[in-house]
Amino acid sequence: EVSLQLKFSSKDGRKNAPDSIRQVKDGVVAAVGDRLLAYFDGGGSAPLNLRAQAGAVDLTGKLAAGKSARLVVYLPAWPMDRTEYAVLSSPNRWTGSFERYWKDQFAEAMQIDIPDPLLANAIRASQVHCFLAARNEDRGRYVLPWIASMAYGPIDLEAPAVIRGMDMCGHTDFARRGFDYFLAKRYNDRGFLTTGYTLSGTGVNLWVLAEHHARRNDREWLQSIAPRLVKACKWIAHERTKTKAGGAGVP
Repeated sequence: EVSLQLKFSSKDGRKNAPDSIRQVKDGVVAAVGDRLLAYFDGGGSAPLNLRAQAGAVDLTGKLAAGKSARLVVYLPAWPMDRTEYAVLSSPNRWTGSFERYWKDQFAEAMQIDIPDPLLANAIRASQVHCFLAARNEDRGRYVLPWIASMAYGPIDLEAPAVIRGMDMCGHTDFARRGFDYFLAKRYNDRGFLTTGYTLSGTGVNLWVLAEHHARRNDREWLQSIAPRLVKACKWIAHERTKTKAGGAGVP
């Protein structure tokens, strides 16, 4: 005898709780108004019975020893109309596109082939995480290399490490648009870079940018950003004069 019940709950008791749970072909749809909250795909759940109950979904019946049944629950993270659940019930149509997308992202990047599959996957997962954590501005013109998925944005001192790592793995476009973001949005009129976190981020950003140019040797791009770099270097030279001392006997 098998009995599985899945219930919805919400901290405020209403905000994310479905106002309708109804049976559809091979599944159950839970929605809030016209928005799809969850789709329970029971296409592989036989011989068990999938039913919509008040505020819950039940999977019950008899399952022979050694046999299995499968229930897949989809929770779309984007606004999706309740009538569009059928898109989720045919995963083969979109998993192929999903796989092709990530293969395209890695097509021109460094290809890693090492004996340890766990380490290889950890390296790839780190690259994917940098892609997923990053934001963009101006419809993708600029990449904001966030240093964490949700809590920290592109901080001046730490974001260059993300750019450097992705650049060294061959994700040139990611690195270039990350540099362009800082050059266009974060270097100020005085010449230095700051997001309100540090001043040393200016030097780190310039160091990583210099490495990038040494690897790519894109002189046209370097010339296009040269005025900003010259201004930054002049600011650094000016700041250094503040700690210079001259004259005999002056420590």
